Amino acid sequence: MTRPPGQPSSTTPSASVRVGLIADIHANMVALEQLLPDLRRCDVVLGLGDYTGYYTQVNEVIATMREMDVIGVLGNHDDFVLHGIHQPVPDAVRFGVDYAARVIEPANRAWLEALPATRELSCAGMKWLLCHGSPWRPLEDYMYAGSALLAETLTLDVDVVAFGQTHRPLLLTDRRPRLVNPGASGQSRQAPAVATAVVFDSEADEWASLERPYDPAPVLRLARAAGAGAWVEKHLV
Repeated sequence: MTRPPGQPSSTTPSASVRVGLIADIHANMVALEQLLPDLRRCDVVLGLGDYTGYYTQVNEVIATMREMDVIGVLGNHDDFVLHGIHQPVPDAVRFGVDYAARVIEPANRAWLEALPATRELSCAGMKWLLCHGSPWRPLEDYMYAGSALLAETLTLDVDVVAFGQTHRPLLLTDRRPRLVNPGASGQSRQAPAVATAVVFDSEADEWASLERPYDPAPVLRLARAAGAGAWVEKHLV
């Protein structure tokens, strides 16, 4: 049995639980707001990393995570904000990280600093493993639909592996562990200016993929005012 390092969290009751899953918000509060009505109806919300990066509503997004008691893990952009960038990255990545590092408020930074890279918890009567990239290299790997890493998750002694990083949704729920990527709440690469998430209803044993369109104009305006380059339109328009 293979088990990556993780951090246990609090448990939630197993009966009639609604679990919201979000990932890759990337400081895009405009997008997140379209998902909040659904997420606020959930009993627990799981955050799969990259609350920061690319765009500029850093404090608004993290303050919302804190207010909602989101149970989260760290993403690679979040790690860059906390510890710096020590590798070549595109201008878009560097802009979002540098901006977040300058403006992030102390309480929001402390919230990021407390996040583990992986987390195990009991929720809705199941054992979950949360990560951003993969259970083994949570800040580096990408588990796309065709990745060989998906098969390797079969060795894990958990019921659900929930992850992000790819900015593309993936639901494989007819296997154990179930694999769930809600896609990117703030920078979908499946369709422009669409906020995505997943809600799990334990009573019905149903996984619902959410897609909520939004107006990207405020996101673009804020980013340009902060000095973002022409790249900022990619994935939004």
